[in-house]
Amino acid sequence: MSEPNATPPEESVFNLSERIFDIIEGLGQDEASKYFNVAKSTIAKWSGGTLIPSVTAAQKVLDEAMKTGAVELPALPAPVQGATIPDEAAKTQLGRRTTIEGPKREQDPVKALEKSRKFSILCPINRDLSYAVVMSMLGQWKATLPEAVQSLLGHMNFEPDTNPHVGRNRLATAFLKTEDEWSFWMDSDVIAPTGNPTWFKRRTGNKHADQWFSRAAINRLTSHQGKLFVGGVYATRTNDRKIVASPSDTHNEGDKLTAEEIRAKGPVDKLIQVAWLGFGCTAVHRKVFEDILKLVPGVQQPEGKPHEFFTPLKGGNEGEDMAFCTRAAQAGHAPHLDMSVHCGHVGKFCFNP
Repeated sequence: MSEPNATPPEESVFNLSERIFDIIEGLGQDEASKYFNVAKSTIAKWSGGTLIPSVTAAQKVLDEAMKTGAVELPALPAPVQGATIPDEAAKTQLGRRTTIEGPKREQDPVKALEKSRKFSILCPINRDLSYAVVMSMLGQWKATLPEAVQSLLGHMNFEPDTNPHVGRNRLATAFLKTEDEWSFWMDSDVIAPTGNPTWFKRRTGNKHADQWFSRAAINRLTSHQGKLFVGGVYATRTNDRKIVASPSDTHNEGDKLTAEEIRAKGPVDKLIQVAWLGFGCTAVHRKVFEDILKLVPGVQQPEGKPHEFFTPLKGGNEGEDMAFCTRAAQAGHAPHLDMSVHCGHVGKFCFNP
C-alpha cells in the first residue's frame, strides 16, 4: 500500500498521431510512403489533415515504440471473443503510467456533411467553359459545403463582378480570418502551370521546355526562403506583350533589359526584386498583410468592413496591385518576380510573355 503523501507516479503521453507526423517530417513524403507502404498522395492527405492516418500505420508506430521501450505493455491473456481490452493494458507496471492516444482530427467532416444539403453538380462538357460558367459552378459548389468541410479541403474564395480593389480587399480580409499561412491570387483570365506541362502548353500555346511547367505555380512561388511576396510572369493582352510587373517600365534601362531578357530567353531560374507586380498569379504570406495592418496608416478598418490593402493611393492613377505593392514595401516586404513561372493571359487568344 502506498503512503498517504507519496508522490504519484509520473505520467507521460505517447501520441500515435504526433509520432506518425514526426516520422513523415523526418523521412520526407517519398520515404514515408515506402515506410508506411502507402501512396505518396495518401501521405500528403495525412499531413494536410484531410485523411486520418490508418490503423495499420498506427500499429506500425506502436510496434516500433514497444521495441525501443518508448511504450511498455504487460503481457495480455489470450483474447476472448467479444471481450474488451482492459484499461490497465495500456499502462506499465513499473511506476510510470503511459497513456496511448490514437490519431485524432479536430473536426469530423462526416458529421458536418450530415448537417448540410447534398448536391451533385453535373455538367456534360464538349467545349471550353466560359469564365461566367466556371464562376457559376464554383458558386453552387461553395454554397453546398459547410465551413467545417471547406477548411479541411483548403480554402477557396472569390468575388465576381466587383471593382478590382473592392473584391481584393474583401478576399484579403476574409483570408486573415482563416488560419492559412499563404494566400495564392489568380485572375480569372490567367492560366498558371499546374504541374502538367502537356496540358499547360496545349492550353497556352507556350513552346518552352516541359521542365518549366512540371511544377505547380503555387509550390514554386512559396518555396523561396525568406521571400513572402512572390509573383509569376505574365504579359499584357496586347501585341507588345509588356510584362505585368515593373520590368515593363521602359523609362528604367535595367527594367527594360530585364523585360527583354524574359521575352528573349523564356523561363529562367531567377528571382528578382521589383517595384511592383501584377496579382494575376501571386503568392502572399499572411505576415505581409499583418505587417501592413500594423505599420501602414489608414489600411485597418473597423470590424465588419474590409481592410483597404488594395485601395488606390490618394492622388495616384495606379492600379490596385501597384497600391498594394507600395504598402507592402512600406511594411518591409518588397515584391519579387520569379522568372521561372510563366503564365498565359487569355484574351482573343492566349498571350505568353
